[in-house]
Amino acid sequence: MGGPPELESLAGAGYAHLLEQLGAARVIADQLGDQSAIALLETLQRLCANRATYHPSLEQVVGGGATVTSAPAQLNAYFLGRFRAYLNGQPISNWRKKSEALFKYLVLQRDAPVHRDQVCALFWPEAEPQAARNCLNVTLHALRKSLIAVGGPMPEGGPILFADDRYQLNPAIECWCDTDLFREHVAHGQAAAIAGDRTAAIAAYELAATLYSGDLLADDRYEEWVISPRERLRDSFLAMLQHLGQLYAETLQHQQAITCAQKILAYDNCHEEAHRLIMRCYAAQGQRGLAMRQYALCRATLARELGLQPMQETEQLAEAIRSGR
Repeated sequence: MGGPPELESLAGAGYAHLLEQLGAARVIADQLGDQSAIALLETLQRLCANRATYHPSLEQVVGGGATVTSAPAQLNAYFLGRFRAYLNGQPISNWRKKSEALFKYLVLQRDAPVHRDQVCALFWPEAEPQAARNCLNVTLHALRKSLIAVGGPMPEGGPILFADDRYQLNPAIECWCDTDLFREHVAHGQAAAIAGDRTAAIAAYELAATLYSGDLLADDRYEEWVISPRERLRDSFLAMLQHLGQLYAETLQHQQAITCAQKILAYDNCHEEAHRLIMRCYAAQGQRGLAMRQYALCRATLARELGLQPMQETEQLAEAIRSGR
């Protein structure tokens, strides 16, 4: 298992103490009405609870280093930016490249079983059907071996289930993914904005922005199955930044709004709404020179990248700033 009993006991006590401290901090945040701190503390409480759920006294050791316990297996997977995965608090490593790719796919598709032929077509598109199935079987064997070798609780049936020619990550594994939490914070921000609670909306959007440390599976740039979900998440991220920047501008937090717009332009330097937001914020701060410089940058970028002129709305804004209106 993970280490000597006295160290495991100490770790369990440490998580319990940390949860206690986080609970106390949550009470204070509630009293202060600090929605950003409340959301962050809730996230930390969930993470610590995941780590603390497993306790060695509950285990019944089985073959291969895995255990069957009354506590569920816990998977924490980070897909935004550099991929990392932890099973029962331990990093998953020493796996083959194809096994890792299949694991990522099954985790992201875990809500519904995936047909064997679909998996074969995605990962071995050039192979004959039987050869692809053989490759899949070898890859799954290596994947299961890597996951079981991590140790800790493992649900009945193992980590990967197969039924009716379909594969699925075992639903008994409690799974936390940064992509899910990102979407959750974006949804909370949208709901708060609709309700007119700008403070709560900003807090939720900031948490989402913090989670987005990079594009989905940034190291797997050329994996075809990743392209569509990556683009959807990026579009959601950029739209969220636009809303967040607008909220900052409406609450006269102009520098924060400019920062949001600059983050958008780092992904899409032709995003005219982001250029206009920066122009408006500089103008609101009395920095007309910087506002016009941003307009010039927008104009030059559109011409160079797309062979286009700025939209009429951008031109009208530039003229209003130039004339001091």
